Amino acid sequence: MRNLHDKVIVITGAGGAIAGAVADAFQDVGARPVLVDRDELTIAARAQSYGTPAIVSDVGSAGSAREAVAQVRQHYGHVDGLIHLVGEITSGEVAELDDEAYDAVFHSNVGTLVHTVRAVLPELVQREEGFIGGIASFEAWGGGAAGAALFAAAKSAVATFLRSLDRELLGTGVHVGICFPMGLVDTPSNRKALGRSHRGTLIDPSVIGRAFVTAAASGAGGRLVELPVYPPT
Repeated sequence: MRNLHDKVIVITGAGGAIAGAVADAFQDVGARPVLVDRDELTIAARAQSYGTPAIVSDVGSAGSAREAVAQVRQHYGHVDGLIHLVGEITSGEVAELDDEAYDAVFHSNVGTLVHTVRAVLPELVQREEGFIGGIASFEAWGGGAAGAALFAAAKSAVATFLRSLDRELLGTGVHVGICFPMGLVDTPSNRKALGRSHRGTLIDPSVIGRAFVTAAASGAGGRLVELPVYPPT
Protein backbone atom coordinates (compact mmCIF):
# COMPACT_ATOMS: atom_id res chain seq x y z
CA MET A 1 0.00 0.00 0.00
CA ARG A 2 2.08 2.89 -1.24
CA ASN A 3 -0.53 5.43 -0.13
CA LEU A 4 -1.89 4.97 3.40
CA HIS A 5 -4.28 7.90 3.30
CA ASP A 6 -7.77 6.82 4.46
CA LYS A 7 -6.66 3.19 4.74
CA VAL A 8 -8.54 1.33 7.48
CA ILE A 9 -5.99 -0.33 9.77
CA VAL A 10 -7.28 -2.64 12.51
CA ILE A 11 -5.05 -2.59 15.60
CA THR A 12 -5.62 -5.37 18.12
CA GLY A 13 -4.36 -5.18 21.69
CA ALA A 14 -4.89 -1.46 21.18
CA GLY A 15 -4.99 -0.53 24.85
CA GLY A 16 -1.27 -1.14 25.34
CA ALA A 17 1.55 1.39 25.44
CA ILE A 18 3.10 0.20 22.17
CA ALA A 19 -0.27 0.15 20.43
CA GLY A 20 -0.90 3.80 21.21
CA ALA A 21 2.29 4.79 19.43
CA VAL A 22 1.50 2.51 16.48
CA ALA A 23 -1.97 4.00 16.13
CA ASP A 24 -0.53 7.52 16.30
CA ALA A 25 1.96 6.68 13.55
CA PHE A 26 -0.77 5.51 11.19
CA GLN A 27 -2.96 8.48 12.11
CA ASP A 28 -0.08 10.83 11.31
CA VAL A 29 0.06 9.59 7.70
CA GLY A 30 -3.68 9.88 7.18
CA ALA A 31 -4.74 6.30 7.84
CA ARG A 32 -7.74 5.37 9.99
CA PRO A 33 -6.62 3.26 12.96
CA VAL A 34 -9.49 1.19 14.37
CA LEU A 35 -8.78 0.13 17.94
CA VAL A 36 -9.68 -3.34 19.21
CA ASP A 37 -9.13 -4.38 22.82
CA ARG A 38 -10.88 -6.46 25.46
CA ASP A 39 -10.98 -3.45 27.82
CA GLU A 40 -13.09 -0.61 26.48
CA LEU A 41 -11.76 1.87 29.04
CA THR A 42 -8.25 1.64 27.62
CA ILE A 43 -9.28 2.58 24.07
CA ALA A 44 -12.46 4.65 24.25
CA ALA A 45 -10.89 8.10 24.62
CA ARG A 46 -8.10 7.37 22.15
CA ALA A 47 -10.54 6.09 19.52
CA GLN A 48 -12.71 9.16 20.00
CA SER A 49 -9.72 11.40 19.38
CA TYR A 50 -9.11 9.58 16.08
CA GLY A 51 -12.77 9.70 15.10
CA THR A 52 -12.78 5.92 14.70
CA PRO A 53 -14.75 3.22 16.52
CA ALA A 54 -13.56 1.46 19.68
CA ILE A 55 -14.29 -2.25 19.33
CA VAL A 56 -14.39 -4.41 22.45
CA SER A 57 -13.09 -7.93 21.78
CA ASP A 58 -10.35 -10.23 23.04
CA VAL A 59 -10.13 -11.90 19.58
CA GLY A 60 -9.57 -15.07 21.58
CA SER A 61 -11.62 -17.27 19.28
CA ALA A 62 -12.30 -17.48 15.58
CA GLY A 63 -15.83 -16.26 16.17
CA SER A 64 -14.86 -13.23 18.26
CA ALA A 65 -12.19 -12.23 15.74
CA ARG A 66 -14.66 -12.45 12.86
CA GLU A 67 -17.21 -10.44 14.82
CA ALA A 68 -14.67 -7.71 15.59
CA VAL A 69 -13.68 -7.43 11.94
CA ALA A 70 -17.36 -7.47 10.92
CA GLN A 71 -17.91 -4.41 13.12
CA VAL A 72 -15.13 -2.61 11.29
CA ARG A 73 -16.71 -3.48 7.95
CA GLN A 74 -20.10 -2.26 9.16
CA HIS A 75 -18.52 1.11 9.90
CA TYR A 76 -16.21 1.50 6.87
CA GLY A 77 -17.31 -1.13 4.40
CA HIS A 78 -13.88 -2.75 4.20
CA VAL A 79 -10.54 -3.38 5.93
CA ASP A 80 -7.13 -2.48 4.49
CA GLY A 81 -4.75 -3.86 7.08
CA LEU A 82 -4.10 -5.44 10.46
CA ILE A 83 -1.50 -4.71 13.13
CA HIS A 84 -1.72 -7.45 15.74
CA LEU A 85 -0.25 -6.51 19.12
CA VAL A 86 -2.00 -8.90 21.51
CA GLY A 87 0.35 -11.01 23.60
CA GLU A 88 1.02 -11.72 27.24
CA ILE A 89 4.56 -11.66 28.59
CA THR A 90 5.84 -14.30 30.96
CA SER A 91 9.23 -15.03 32.50
CA GLY A 92 10.73 -17.63 34.77
CA GLU A 93 12.69 -20.84 34.58
CA VAL A 94 10.88 -23.74 32.96
CA ALA A 95 10.73 -25.79 36.16
CA GLU A 96 9.00 -22.94 37.97
CA LEU A 97 6.28 -22.14 35.41
CA ASP A 98 2.63 -22.43 36.38
CA ASP A 99 0.71 -25.33 34.86
CA GLU A 100 -1.47 -22.84 32.99
CA ALA A 101 1.42 -20.77 31.61
CA TYR A 102 1.77 -22.61 28.30
CA ASP A 103 -1.87 -22.28 27.33
CA ALA A 104 -2.05 -18.63 28.40
CA VAL A 105 1.09 -17.46 26.62
CA PHE A 106 0.59 -19.39 23.40
CA HIS A 107 -3.10 -18.55 23.21
CA SER A 108 -2.56 -14.82 23.71
CA ASN A 109 0.41 -14.53 21.35
CA VAL A 110 -0.22 -17.17 18.69
CA GLY A 111 -3.89 -18.11 18.90
CA THR A 112 -5.22 -14.58 18.71
CA LEU A 113 -2.88 -13.82 15.81
CA VAL A 114 -4.12 -16.79 13.79
CA HIS A 115 -7.76 -15.90 14.47
CA THR A 116 -7.45 -12.24 13.46
CA VAL A 117 -5.34 -12.94 10.38
CA ARG A 118 -7.90 -15.46 9.17
CA ALA A 119 -10.67 -12.92 9.79
CA VAL A 120 -9.13 -10.23 7.56
CA LEU A 121 -7.18 -12.27 5.00
CA PRO A 122 -9.84 -13.30 2.46
CA GLU A 123 -10.90 -9.71 1.89
CA LEU A 124 -7.34 -8.43 1.53
CA VAL A 125 -6.47 -11.15 -0.99
CA GLN A 126 -9.66 -10.52 -2.94
CA ARG A 127 -8.90 -6.81 -3.15
CA GLU A 128 -5.24 -7.55 -4.02
CA GLU A 129 -3.95 -5.00 -1.53
CA GLY A 130 -3.28 -4.94 2.18
CA PHE A 131 -0.83 -5.24 5.04
CA ILE A 132 -0.57 -7.59 8.02
CA GLY A 133 1.85 -6.75 10.80
CA GLY A 134 2.72 -8.46 14.06
CA ILE A 135 5.22 -8.07 16.86
CA ALA A 136 7.81 -10.65 17.90
CA SER A 137 10.74 -10.10 20.30
CA PHE A 138 14.51 -10.08 20.51
CA GLU A 139 14.32 -13.57 22.05
CA ALA A 140 12.61 -14.77 18.88
CA TRP A 141 15.25 -13.08 16.71
CA GLY A 142 18.22 -14.51 18.59
CA GLY A 143 16.90 -17.93 19.49
CA GLY A 144 15.85 -17.56 23.11
CA ALA A 145 17.16 -16.35 26.45
CA ALA A 146 17.57 -17.82 29.90
CA GLY A 147 14.44 -17.35 31.97
CA ALA A 148 12.31 -16.62 28.91
CA ALA A 149 11.95 -20.03 27.27
CA LEU A 150 8.17 -20.07 27.04
CA PHE A 151 7.83 -16.46 25.91
CA ALA A 152 10.65 -16.92 23.38
CA ALA A 153 8.94 -20.02 22.02
CA ALA A 154 5.61 -18.22 21.62
CA LYS A 155 7.15 -15.18 19.93
CA SER A 156 9.23 -17.45 17.69
CA ALA A 157 5.99 -19.11 16.65
CA VAL A 158 4.54 -15.66 15.89
CA ALA A 159 7.53 -14.79 13.73
CA THR A 160 7.55 -18.13 11.90
CA PHE A 161 3.81 -17.97 11.26
CA LEU A 162 4.15 -14.50 9.75
CA ARG A 163 7.20 -15.44 7.68
CA SER A 164 5.32 -18.41 6.25
CA LEU A 165 2.27 -16.23 5.63
CA ASP A 166 4.45 -13.78 3.72
CA ARG A 167 5.54 -16.56 1.41
CA GLU A 168 1.97 -17.73 0.90
CA LEU A 169 0.97 -14.21 -0.12
CA LEU A 170 3.66 -13.55 -2.71
CA GLY A 171 2.04 -12.07 -5.78
CA THR A 172 -1.26 -11.24 -4.08
CA GLY A 173 -0.52 -7.59 -3.26
CA VAL A 174 -0.85 -8.33 0.47
CA HIS A 175 2.36 -7.73 2.41
CA VAL A 176 3.56 -8.85 5.84
CA GLY A 177 5.75 -7.09 8.40
CA ILE A 178 7.25 -8.53 11.59
CA CYS A 179 8.64 -6.10 14.15
CA PHE A 180 11.39 -7.35 16.46
CA PRO A 181 12.07 -4.98 19.38
CA MET A 182 15.74 -5.81 20.05
CA GLY A 183 15.57 -4.66 23.64
CA LEU A 184 13.12 -3.40 26.22
CA VAL A 185 10.48 -0.94 25.07
CA ASP A 186 9.72 2.28 26.94
CA THR A 187 6.50 1.26 28.70
CA PRO A 188 5.31 2.19 32.21
CA SER A 189 6.07 -1.30 33.53
CA ASN A 190 9.61 -1.32 32.11
CA ARG A 191 10.29 2.17 33.42
CA LYS A 192 9.20 1.10 36.87
CA ALA A 193 11.32 -2.05 36.75
CA LEU A 194 14.51 -0.35 35.52
CA GLY A 195 14.41 3.00 37.28
CA ARG A 196 15.52 6.38 35.97
CA SER A 197 19.14 5.50 35.32
CA HIS A 198 18.30 3.08 32.49
CA ARG A 199 15.54 4.97 30.71
CA GLY A 200 17.89 6.15 27.97
CA THR A 201 18.38 2.53 26.91
CA LEU A 202 14.69 1.86 26.22
CA ILE A 203 13.19 1.75 22.73
CA ASP A 204 10.74 4.54 22.04
CA PRO A 205 7.41 2.96 20.98
CA SER A 206 7.03 5.63 18.30
CA VAL A 207 9.95 4.06 16.42
CA ILE A 208 8.04 0.77 16.31
CA GLY A 209 5.02 2.64 15.02
CA ARG A 210 7.03 4.27 12.25
CA ALA A 211 8.58 0.92 11.33
CA PHE A 212 5.14 -0.58 10.75
CA VAL A 213 4.06 2.45 8.72
CA THR A 214 7.16 2.24 6.53
CA ALA A 215 6.62 -1.47 5.93
CA ALA A 216 2.93 -0.97 5.15
CA ALA A 217 3.79 1.71 2.59
CA SER A 218 6.46 -0.41 0.89
CA GLY A 219 5.98 -2.74 -2.03
CA ALA A 220 7.01 -0.91 -5.18
CA GLY A 221 10.50 -2.16 -5.94
CA GLY A 222 10.92 -4.02 -2.67
CA ARG A 223 9.27 -5.10 0.55
CA LEU A 224 10.18 -4.69 4.20
CA VAL A 225 9.30 -7.89 6.06
CA GLU A 226 11.55 -8.30 9.10
CA LEU A 227 11.85 -5.08 11.09
CA PRO A 228 14.42 -5.20 13.90
CA VAL A 229 14.28 -2.07 16.06
CA TYR A 230 17.33 -1.55 18.29
CA PRO A 231 17.70 0.41 21.52
CA PRO A 232 19.16 3.92 21.22
CA THR A 233 22.39 3.01 23.04
